[in-house]
Amino acid sequence: MYAQLLVNSAGALLSPTPRSPRDAPGGYEHPERDEFVPKLGSLDLLRLAFFAHSHDIEVLGFDVRDRALEPLPQAVVDDVNDKLAASMRDKDEGSARQALHGPGGPYSIVAIELEGPSFESVWVARLGRVEAPSIAGVTDMLRPVWSALGLR
Repeated sequence: MYAQLLVNSAGALLSPTPRSPRDAPGGYEHPERDEFVPKLGSLDLLRLAFFAHSHDIEVLGFDVRDRALEPLPQAVVDDVNDKLAASMRDKDEGSARQALHGPGGPYSIVAIELEGPSFESVWVARLGRVEAPSIAGVTDMLRPVWSALGLR
C-alpha cells in the first residue's frame, strides 16, 4: 500500500494519506488545511536511518541513485549500501556522507527501507512517499523519529 506523509507548517507529522504510486506528491499539499508534503533529501533520509538504527529499528537498505536520480549499476548500489551499513554499525555519520561521494558520485538516497519489532518493512522516500503492507502504525513508528530530528 502506498501513502503520502504530510506535515503541518510547524513540521509536525500528520497521519499518512493513502495514495496511488502514480500520483505526484504535490497534489497532496493543501495550504488552506495546513497540510504540506515534507521535503526530504538524501541527508534527511540518512539522518532518519541513523536515528532509527539507534532505536532498534532495522535499516534494511537504501535506494541509491546517481545525481540525476537515475538508477545506478547494481554493483555500485550494493557497494554504497555496504558502506552505509558499516557506517551505521560504527555510528559514523561522516563516513556515511563520504560513501555518497564515491567514484561516479555524488550519489543520492531516494528511499530507505526500515523494519521494526512491531511493524513490517516500510519504505520511506523523498517527498514523503511511503510504501508498506499497511499504513497502520507507520505514523506511530515515524512520529518520534520525525520529532527528534526536526524533519520538515
